[in-house]
Amino acid sequence: MISLVLLTNGSQAALDRCLDSCFRQSYSEFELLVFTDETVRVARKDERLKGYATSLADLGALRIAALRRATTDYLMFLEADDFLVGTDALAIFMTRLAEQQSDLAITNLVFYKEAKLIESRR
Repeated sequence: MISLVLLTNGSQAALDRCLDSCFRQSYSEFELLVFTDETVRVARKDERLKGYATSLADLGALRIAALRRATTDYLMFLEADDFLVGTDALAIFMTRLAEQQSDLAITNLVFYKEAKLIESRR
């Protein structure tokens, strides 16, 4: 099981897209911890979703608050502008994590521009 930690402040449309991408995943063994300010609403009903209204603006403080509330061994941090690509992103991620017996994973960074996904290459 994995905790998806979503930090957001101010973009309702971005939050909705991110939530949609999480709930479309074929891998359903996750909890979704959403930390918001008062400018956005989480209007979803799902037992995996836990919403927290907060006045914390510092991302570091929000991450610490999330760590205290997460109930799983793995965490994935997302911001409202992020989203999971496709329906198998979590399944692939968790499979590879188990195969590698990893404690930490860092995913590829992909940019989304003008309705196109652009993979980051270094």
